[in-house]
Amino acid sequence: MTEKKHSAEYLEYRRRLSEIINRHVGVQARIGAAELFAAVFGYAPDNKINATRALRSLVTDLRKDGIPIISSTASDGGYYLSSAGSDLEAFCKRFRSRALNTLKIEARLRKITLPTLLGQIAMSFATPKEDVTPPSQRP
Repeated sequence: MTEKKHSAEYLEYRRRLSEIINRHVGVQARIGAAELFAAVFGYAPDNKINATRALRSLVTDLRKDGIPIISSTASDGGYYLSSAGSDLEAFCKRFRSRALNTLKIEARLRKITLPTLLGQIAMSFATPKEDVTPPSQRP
């Protein structure tokens, strides 16, 4: 799936993934990565790690659209649509933890504190009209 993200083929794969994942609601209905890959692309992956990269990219794109696709890398893991707030909360907690660990490494490489780095990131997202001062510190 090296085509552009708005090609007919890409949009068809995305539609298939959305349709399939909507039949797998809740952890008890999860579907393994290899099985999901085969259902979306029409053939079995030859390498679970490298071949499923295209699937992971599609999942990420749907998540960016707000579709709560949960994944687990446990031995009995797989993908499923969140059915309960607790599923989504636990997944988002793991997601944030990974992001913060990456940012901790960046802060160490830059020889600054994590709060300083987070402040710089917040400033880079702010437009001139936005006030990035925490509400508790505003006059």
